[in-house]
Order: sequence, then structure tokens, then C-alpha cells
Amino acid sequence: MKTFTGDLKNEFDNFGSNTPKIVIRTFQFLCSIMGLNFLIFIVGTFIFDGDAINGMEQGGKYYLNMKGNLTEVSELVFLYSKYHSLSVLWSFTIILGSPAVYIMSKVALKRLLTSGS
Repeated sequence: MKTFTGDLKNEFDNFGSNTPKIVIRTFQFLCSIMGLNFLIFIVGTFIFDGDAINGMEQGGKYYLNMKGNLTEVSELVFLYSKYHSLSVLWSFTIILGSPAVYIMSKVALKRLLTSGS
């Protein structure tokens, strides 16, 4: 069994080899949910001919945008597209940042535990 040195580079190199299974399974589950969310977003973008992040509201009318083509939609579809787009952006941020947060917390905990010795 490898010992924890508190070295950040060492933790990145050994990520997965000494990580508890519950952490790995949780990360895999979150990645699966994120992937499914992204696929639903892609399908919705093609069904509605665009997304609200690139679209606009003008004069009480709502437009989705795909490659410069505006499609008028209802307010409900516009809001769905807007919040679904934001959920995809947030889920990517969480998935990409969670391994770094986990490793940094391990390093910080090790430093706290060894600083008193």
C-alpha cells in the first residue's frame, strides 16, 4: 500500500490507485448523469433548431439561435433551453473540478495532520 506524502504531484500521479471505491463510483455516476444530460441537450438543440444561450428575447418574442439562424419559440421553450444549457455548463464544471477538489482536500488534510508532529 502506498503511503500518503502530502505531495500534490504524487497525488495526481496516484489518483485512482489509493482512492476509495465509493469516491470512484460516485464520480462515475456523476459522469454518466452529465453525459446523459449533454446528449439530451444536443437532441433538444436539434429538435428546437437552436439554444437560448445564443438566442435572444426581443419585444416579447423569444428566439433560439443555431449557426446564425433564429427560430421563434414560446417563452416556455426558451426558458427550458436556457436553463438546460446552464445545467450542462454547470455539470461540466463540476465533473472537471471534482477530482482536483478531492486531491487538494487530501493534500490539505495530510498537511494539517502532519504539521503538529
